[in-house]
Amino acid sequence: MGRVGAGVFLFLVFATTAAAQTFRGGINGRVTDQTGAVVPSAEVKATNEATGLSYSTTSSTAGEFAFPDLPLGDYTVVVSLGGFETFRISRVRVSAGAIYNVQVRLRVAELSASVEVSAAAGSVERTSTTLTSVLSTRTV
Repeated sequence: MGRVGAGVFLFLVFATTAAAQTFRGGINGRVTDQTGAVVPSAEVKATNEATGLSYSTTSSTAGEFAFPDLPLGDYTVVVSLGGFETFRISRVRVSAGAIYNVQVRLRVAELSASVEVSAAAGSVERTSTTLTSVLSTRTV
């Protein structure tokens, strides 16, 4: 009886452990700017490189984002927000039961301005070789 009870106990322990295993993982992160200040409302997108399946979220007021319970595989994470350069990281490996942390530091986008100046060229007489000028009476 003791061996049967021990066998049932071990079976239940292993069955519970096997049922608790997950075949998914996750990606978490925090979005900051160049000074280290948090960046809220940034658009964050994780795309499975093998299937093309995309997941989207926005960063919280604390600059944090999370993609829990993702299918296993390699992902490309893209973070964008107006006024900042787009941040992209490829081959983020999502493994079973693991959470991958991404620290995103957005740089301010370069501002560029273009100024174009054009002026009409002065008219030049090209058909005559005569030069004329007016002299005042006092000069004469």
